[in-house]
Amino acid sequence: MMNFETLEQTISICNFDFKVKTIRDFNKTSEWMKKQFAHSKEPAPYFGLVWESAKGVSEWLCKKPDQFFRDQKILEIGCGVAIPSMLCALRGASVTASDFHPSVGELLAINVAANKQVPPISYKQMDWSSTHNTLDFDTIIGSDIIYSREKAISLVEFVRSAIAQGVKQVVIADCGRPFVNIFQESLKTLCLSVSTESVQVAHLGKTVDIQIMIISGEKKTGEL
Repeated sequence: MMNFETLEQTISICNFDFKVKTIRDFNKTSEWMKKQFAHSKEPAPYFGLVWESAKGVSEWLCKKPDQFFRDQKILEIGCGVAIPSMLCALRGASVTASDFHPSVGELLAINVAANKQVPPISYKQMDWSSTHNTLDFDTIIGSDIIYSREKAISLVEFVRSAIAQGVKQVVIADCGRPFVNIFQESLKTLCLSVSTESVQVAHLGKTVDIQIMIISGEKKTGEL
């Protein structure tokens, strides 16, 4: 049961308005979680905020044609508030949202229930940086998950495993965090196809450039 205060926000993506509960007081909740989940690797409640890259990848998804979603299985890793997951479900995909934090499943259920137009979304408590994940999906999406050197390296291995298991593409959104270059350089060793697009979003009164990296299994001629 969630024992922290939440704040209701409306996040507008394309023509959709998502009503979501987020953490009201990050510092207060962080202190509570450090005690509640003392043995967790990362007890801080970062999952309970709407991050800029989540907005960015959602805007990117809005521009995709219907066939990107129809009859497709999509996994969001590190989903947190899970706006990209809700958008993909609205567009017709079969969606699984995932996060390692034990509070995310309940928060997701509350937010999906508050948005009556959103179809049911499956949830899996999962640490994407584990090497033992079974990934039976067409597309995997992640945003704002490269926040340490260790996560950058782990994400490269995750991408390698996902493509090897038959995932068609992995889409990673980042707002220019310091460790994204480590991820990009390490990714080159896999000889996969990588394309990059840019999306601008408004976040906390500023305009932020979001980099969208689309990774698939076939490297194109002349591609780095």
